[in-house]
Amino acid sequence: KAELAVEEPKTIVDVVVGRNDTTTLVKLAEAAKVVGLLSAATPKKTLFAPTDAAFAKVPTKIVKYLESNVTALTQVLAYHVLLTEVLSTQLKNGEKAATLEGEDITV
Repeated sequence: KAELAVEEPKTIVDVVVGRNDTTTLVKLAEAAKVVGLLSAATPKKTLFAPTDAAFAKVPTKIVKYLESNVTALTQVLAYHVLLTEVLSTQLKNGEKAATLEGEDITV
């Protein structure tokens, strides 16, 4: 009798860690200690994940500041998280969404 392997659904962290263009984000998420929050199955979340190319456009002194200031880093990362699951195909230009940080973003 053959057994079927059931793959666990991937968390945001699984997806980001599995990519080779989000290493800076992974490092900062670990520094801010938000990996657990992003890994939690509930509530469903959406992460607007900045790539390494995006971080490369941020002045080095700002990235270093964020690395050394967990409060500011957590606030910046929380601005990139929605506490709902949204697929890219569902987003509309000009749409507003509330972030985990508390501010709205405009898509």
